[in-house]
This record gives sequence, C-alpha cells and structure tokens, in this order.
Amino acid sequence: MLDQLSGADQERLATLAARIADWVVIAIFAFRSVIVLITYVGGLEGLGSVARVYLPVVVITVVVNTGMMVASIARRVRQLLRSPWFLAADLLSTAGLIVWSALQLPPGAYVLAQRDTFWMYILGTIGLWTTIHGARLGFALLAAGGVTQFLISWVSVPNLTLDVCLQALARTAWAANGFVVPLVVIKLAWHGAGLADAAALQAGQTMERVQVLLDMHDTVLQTLGQVIQRSGMPDPPDEARLREITILVRAQIIDVKALLRDNEDYVPASLRAEMAKLVRRFAEQGLRVEMAFSETVPEPTREVTAAFTGAVREALNNARRHAGVAVASVRFSCSHGLIRITIRDKGHGFDPATTTQGFGLTGSIHQRIAAVGGTTEIWSKPGRGTRIHIAVPLARESRSPAASEELSQATDIDALTSRALTWFVTAVLAYRIALSPIQVTGALANIALSQSTWFSVGMAGVLLMDAVVLIGILAGRLRWLLQSRVVFAVDVAIAAGLNVWTAAIFPADTLTMPGHDIVWAYTQGVTALWTAVRGTWAGLALVAGGGVLQLVMAWVNSTTIATVDWMQLIGRQGYLTLALVIVWMLVRLAREGARLTVSEGVRAGRTLERVRMLQALQNRVLRTLMRITDLSSLEEAPPSDRMREIRGLALAQAGELRQALRDSSATTSNGLTLTLKMVSDEFRAQGLRVELVTSELTFDPSHPVTVALSEAVREALTNVRRHAGAAHAVVRAASSGSSIEIVIRDQGRGFDPETVSHDGGLAEILIQRLRSIGGDADIWSASGRGTRIRLTWDRPASDGDQGVPRV
Repeated sequence: MLDQLSGADQERLATLAARIADWVVIAIFAFRSVIVLITYVGGLEGLGSVARVYLPVVVITVVVNTGMMVASIARRVRQLLRSPWFLAADLLSTAGLIVWSALQLPPGAYVLAQRDTFWMYILGTIGLWTTIHGARLGFALLAAGGVTQFLISWVSVPNLTLDVCLQALARTAWAANGFVVPLVVIKLAWHGAGLADAAALQAGQTMERVQVLLDMHDTVLQTLGQVIQRSGMPDPPDEARLREITILVRAQIIDVKALLRDNEDYVPASLRAEMAKLVRRFAEQGLRVEMAFSETVPEPTREVTAAFTGAVREALNNARRHAGVAVASVRFSCSHGLIRITIRDKGHGFDPATTTQGFGLTGSIHQRIAAVGGTTEIWSKPGRGTRIHIAVPLARESRSPAASEELSQATDIDALTSRALTWFVTAVLAYRIALSPIQVTGALANIALSQSTWFSVGMAGVLLMDAVVLIGILAGRLRWLLQSRVVFAVDVAIAAGLNVWTAAIFPADTLTMPGHDIVWAYTQGVTALWTAVRGTWAGLALVAGGGVLQLVMAWVNSTTIATVDWMQLIGRQGYLTLALVIVWMLVRLAREGARLTVSEGVRAGRTLERVRMLQALQNRVLRTLMRITDLSSLEEAPPSDRMREIRGLALAQAGELRQALRDSSATTSNGLTLTLKMVSDEFRAQGLRVELVTSELTFDPSHPVTVALSEAVREALTNVRRHAGAAHAVVRAASSGSSIEIVIRDQGRGFDPETVSHDGGLAEILIQRLRSIGGDADIWSASGRGTRIRLTWDRPASDGDQGVPRV
C-alpha cells in the first residue's frame, strides 16, 4: 500500500517518520537516565566501597541524559544529534563508562551478577544511534559491544569458564535489544501511521465533500430553484422571464468562477478575512452587509471559521433572495464563554409556525453550527424581519493549532489514533519474545543444569504462546484477545507463576542475591504490554502487584528478613516502574504524533477532494449554467421552447445536486464510528452531553447494519433526553471478533420494568430494528438507578459482506 503513495503522501509520511524517530530518541534518553540509577541501587550491596566511587558518575550521567531528554522534547537538539562530533563523543563516553567501571572492581568481580552497573547504558546507546543512523551503525555498535564485553570478562577472569562465557553472552543479548527494538518499533510505527494517514485522508475527503455540497446548496441550488420557479410561472411573458433568468444565472456564473479562482490559491483565511470576502461578494450582488466585531472575539479554529462562514453566507443569501431588503447586519461578540453571531434584516420575515424551513436553515446553518458544538436560534415575524442567533462554546477554541484542524464530525480521533497505536502493542510482544532466549541463558548461568532444562522447556512454551499471539495480531485475527479481561488475567498469572517457580528452584534464602531474578524481565514485558493496552492505571496496578509478588517469592524461597537485600528488591521494583514510565511516555508521544498525522491526512484529503469536486463543478454545473444563458439569448428559437429546455436543464441539474446532498448526509460512505459521532453531535446540540467511546471498534459493518445501529442509538438517546431527566449519557461501542456491542447508559430516573410499560414502546422499537439485521436489544432499568440499553449484532459466518477492517 505505502509503495503506491503519491509524492505528497510520501513527503507527509517522511515527516511522520522523523517524528517517530524523535519519540524513540526521547524514550531512549529517559531510559538511559533511569537505568543507570536502577542498576546502581540494585547492586549497592555487591559493589561495596566501589559504590562511593560510582556515585558522582551516576549523578552526572542521570543529569546529562535528563537534560538531553528535555531538550529533545523541546526539539532543540535535532541538529546536534545529527552531528558526527556528538556521535563520536557519545560513543567514547559510553565505552569509557564501561571500561572505567570495570577497572574499579576487584579482579574477577566484573563477571559476577549485578556488577555491570553501566552495561545496560550501552543498550540505550545502541538504540539511540540505531534510531538516528540506521541498522548498519546499530549492528556495528552491537558487534563492538559484544567484543568489548568478552574482552573485559577475559581481563577480569583470564580463565574463561562456561559460566563466565554465558554471563557475557547474556549481557550481549541484552545489548541486542537496543538494536532490535528500535528497528521493530519504527517499522511497525511507519506501517500503523500509514494506515491512520490513509483513513484520515478518506475522512478529510468526506468532510470536504459535505462542505462543498453545502456550498452548492447555498449558491447554485438556490439559483436553480429560482430558475425552475420562474420558468413555470404563467406571467410575465416568456421574454421578460427569460431576461430575469439570464440576470440570475449570470450572477451565479460569476460566483462559481470566483469560487474556482479562490481554489487556485486555496489557503484557509482568518475569520475576519472570510467575513470581509462575504461583504465584498454580497455588495456585488446588491446587498450591503454591515459587519461588526467586538474586540473580545478571538480567532477561532479553521473548523469553526468554516462553519461560521457557511452559516453567515446562507443567512445573507436568504436575506438577499427572500427578505426584500438592501441592507443586512452581522455582529460578532464574545461573552459567557461563547462566541456569538447575530444576523439581522428588517425585511418581509415569515411565520415559523406556518413556513416550512428548507434545507438552507436546517441543513446549511443548523448542521454547520451543530457540527462544531454550537446552537442556532431563528426568530422571524411577517413584516418585522428575521433575526438569527448563533452561539459556539469557547471550549472549541482551546485546542492546539494542530488539533484545531482535526476531524470534526467526519471521524473519531481516538479511534484513528488507536489504530495507529496498534503497532506499539506488537512491538511490546516482540520484545517479550526476544527476552525468552536471554532468560534461558541467564538460567543456564545461575541454576543447576537439571532445573534449567525444565525452565527452558517452560520458557519455550511461553515463547510459542507469545509468537502465536503476535502473528495473529499482525494478521488481524487475534486483536480481540487484547481486549479480553480473561486474557489479561491469564497473562499476569503466567508471569507471576514463572516468578514463583524460579523462587522455588533457587536454594533457600538466596532470592535477593544478584542474578536470581531471571524471569523479572518478562514481568517488565507484561507491565509494558498491559500499560499500553489498558492504560496507566493498569500499569500502576501491575507495579504495585510486583511489590506484593516479590514478598510472595521471598516467602516461597524461605528468605528471612535478616538476609533480604532491600536495595535489590527496590532495584527490581524500579525496573517495573521504568517499563511503566517508558511505555506511558511513548504512548503519550505516539498519541500526539498520531493526532498530528491524522490532522495532516485530513487536511490533505480536504484539499484533494476540494480540487476534485470543484473540477467536477466546472465540468457539470458551470456548463449547465452557461447553457441556460445561451438558451436565454438564443433568438432563433421560440421563447416557449427555450423556456421548456431551460426548465429541463435546471430540473436535471438541481436533482443531481439534491441527490448528492442526500448522499452526503447519509452514512453510505461513513463508518460506524463517524455515524455515531454525528448522532452524538446532534444530541449535544440539543443540550444532552453525550460521551462517545469508540476506540474499541476494530471494523465497520455494512451500510444497512450501520444505519440500523445508528438509528437505534438515536432512539435510545431520544428516550434519555425526553424521559430520563439526565444531562449526561454514555455511548460505548466495541467489537469482539465478528460481533459489535453498543451500550447506552444514563444515570437518570429509570423505571421499574415490572410496573411500568416499556417507556412508550422503546424496547419493541429497538428489538424490531436490531432483529431486522440479525441483532438483538436488551434494556435494563431500575427506579432511581438509570437505564442501560445494550445493542448487539453478530456478523453471520456466511455473510459475503465482511465489513471494513479498521487496521
């Protein structure tokens, strides 16, 4: 897929690749800051008096790497990291740390466990330069590190025994993680970001398609409606009506050509610039617009600016065409946390009770403003003019510039971001697989051969399990496992069981001796995986559980309080904390990066779709308008014949535009996430605060299923708004395997199902709607405890429509 991208797409993803590398670099500096401190604390008892010599160097190392981490977050050292001088300085300092620390130890001490205080630092160094300069340099550094490890071990113990060689090999294997993990992370991140970018591109095209079609309604469709109306009137005479039609259509041709000219250098303008453009355009059409801004009005986001521009344009179009006035006023103000707009004219007005509002008010104004979380009020009376009040919360303006150009109503940022972050989970699983041979090597070096054999068999089973899960997730068939609480509990139980087993294998009262934590690294992998999948709170729970697990292991190993090396236990706990912090940091950075990626993809999609649709507009609509003007002035044909042909052209083109508007409002091209978000926005505009959670949706069902589910959710939310007396409702949509479940929950009045007839037929409506697509609905409620509605749908195994996978 990525090989088929255009040059612009490749450039956008190349920028993302640099961003991904920045995340990994930041995480590596954090790792190097913490790992030295952890290994130092864990080895204090074994280091003895050497610990005092190491302390100043440890402090300097932590301070320098923390400073580099902060500078990397601020993006102030990107050029420095590309400098060959910095590369040489960093490699020399790493090598110096390792050699210097080994020389401080007594002969033979370096090969003992927990005496390699600075060795894990090389893991971060290899990862850093593999990330920045690629696999070749990373592999060269790994090879040099392995040679250095064996040379130092040989100097420390000239007679290299099998145990010494295994210890050196295990340390080299740990260093290999610094080479493999960044490559895997970056590769998977690139792939996941490409998928998110493609989805965002499509979402942007959907957004711009709706926007351009709304613009067409505000301009071309209304003109065509007037042409149809005039062509069907009995009087005035045909010639007079043809002249009126010519004036109307020529003015519209000017507007369309101006729209096409604006697109040549299409750059989103500020709100004031967009309003100034509208003032000039309506002045050319004979309507003077009095525009006023209070000083407190902030510059809104592009999303809100577009909504304001479209709504004001449609309101002024209504005033120009129906109010019979030459002047209209538009005033922007800001108060009580709202940006307010008042559009007023003193024209004919209308009676809202007897006048049917067309798509202009309900679709163009209401829909635009509701999409950005605002409200619209329209007041009018015959003979007293019309007044339109628009209000949008300032909370919509508090986002960052990048976030301001996100997906609006056309997609769910959390869902797309979750897709992009799937790569991180697979990277953690790959890390756990890589740990298994390292742990087997550590077992061979620290426990008896017979016991290490059984341990190796057990780790082989774990390795096979992780490999199967990883392959299944990459194939898109086992992703549901990561959402299962049972799988979470089983995985944690396996990690705990392995640790307790090793505690029982070691001789009594030796658990806290250096090198006797051979499975603890796997526990780090478990902590990292479930922190990424289930969030920070799950990670904190696992870190706390790690402390309890260490106490259980000490009890199994018959370790006494007097012989416990508390620094060793604190150091092991520090490794779990490090896994939590690194994952939290990477996920946070990756999520922000994914948001930027999605934002850029949406922006690119909008630009592409705008160009495409405006080209189509030029080819179809503009040609139709010009044909109408040609017919109006064609004196050879009788006026009645020309009128009939003009009417036919206008009807055909208006029908095409109306169909396109209906298609844009339907869910044909929208996924379930987008459709649910549009439904939620609709109820937010009515005052019901809807919290929508769709991050666990992994595929989109077919169009009929999407329509049925979204309409059922609309029925449920309507019931909440009318009967529950609640200001807040939660809609949670999730998929598991081939099924989808949507739960709508409120904390309102509720009801007693045994004494109250099911709330006006809601249950019957929902069940009937869900069963029409092979699903089901279930309603639970209790007086004073709210209501929970559960909608379920299972994809038939024989169904040819397998839906659209999210990743």
